[in-house]
Amino acid sequence: MTLPQRLLNTVLTHGLNLYQNWFVFPRIQPRIDRFFPNSPPLSELKTNISAAFANTHPALSYPREMPPGAVELGAIHCRPPRLLPRYMEEFISKSGPDGFIVFGVGSIIRMDEMPVEMISVFVRVFARLKQQVIWQWKGFGGSKPANLTDNAMLVDWLPQQDLLGHDNCRAFITHGGLLSTVNFNNLVNFSIISTSLLSSLKHLAKA
Repeated sequence: MTLPQRLLNTVLTHGLNLYQNWFVFPRIQPRIDRFFPNSPPLSELKTNISAAFANTHPALSYPREMPPGAVELGAIHCRPPRLLPRYMEEFISKSGPDGFIVFGVGSIIRMDEMPVEMISVFVRVFARLKQQVIWQWKGFGGSKPANLTDNAMLVDWLPQQDLLGHDNCRAFITHGGLLSTVNFNNLVNFSIISTSLLSSLKHLAKA
């Protein structure tokens, strides 16, 4: 890491600690007092942690010292791919040996809230492809994109590990989230295209 990056990390770390102490803990403490009346305050518990489980992976983050009680659990969710649902298998088989492309945006991003111009670009590009495209589109019930071609399927939730582990999967377009990036690195050996729709995910795109 460069010196400016280290300085930024220091400022952000102390800033997040202040935010946690001044805004987060005061909102949570009343509930803890209600259900666990004899427990120490959060500010005290924070300084007496025996173990901390982190959803991170050393291959996808900066080299750094870790305390003995820190355990990185990134990739713990990964498993061998399973059979796809029949309707999805029938859809991706339509392009034969050309295979299919997966476009995933994680559990937070709603494509129906994206700018129309951005969505139109994806629609036009997908229409020119020989591959079938499985596109994760949260909230597509009443907001299906205009001019969507038959080679694109909208789904609310992806069986992502099963799709990426499929023999005919040719590419993975991702928002750059940690779980998606770990899935990719554990399951497949083709190229990944990261859109980094959230600024906080740019470092994973670089990884």
